[in-house]
Amino acid sequence: MPQFYLAIGFAMQLTMLRLRAKKGIRAVIIKQLQRTRTLYVISLVFYGIDKQNSWAYLRDNWPKLFLQPICSLELFQTLNIIGLTQLVIVPVITRPIWIRICYMFGSMAIYILCQWTFFMKFQFSHMVEGGSLGAFSWAFPMLAGSLLNDWNEVSQHHFPF
Repeated sequence: MPQFYLAIGFAMQLTMLRLRAKKGIRAVIIKQLQRTRTLYVISLVFYGIDKQNSWAYLRDNWPKLFLQPICSLELFQTLNIIGLTQLVIVPVITRPIWIRICYMFGSMAIYILCQWTFFMKFQFSHMVEGGSLGAFSWAFPMLAGSLLNDWNEVSQHHFPF
């Protein structure tokens, strides 16, 4: 699974750098909010709708059904964790290498501190992939993927074969 997050970080930085160069940082933030929303809705459909009786029930109760699972134990699966992690790293994904490295270790420290202090027993007994705080731990491999993208860019310029 960490390899998948590594690939996401690689691709995310590549696309965000190009988007920032064309349209600016505001476009980067808007695009990431749209991606996170899309992942949340797909996750909601995938993990939430199968428990409902009918589409009519979903149509009539959509506000409750949409907002209730935001903190749901069942929805903190891969898709939501990816979306949340992307939001966590948006402020630094297009920044210099040293900022991303500091952010990597800082986000991991936040995750470990929160787990040790108050959340560990609950999270590990009820959720997968770190739960709602998992975005801070998965920021590490995503940002590592962005560093691999930097390395790839440099190696293409120095070794053109």
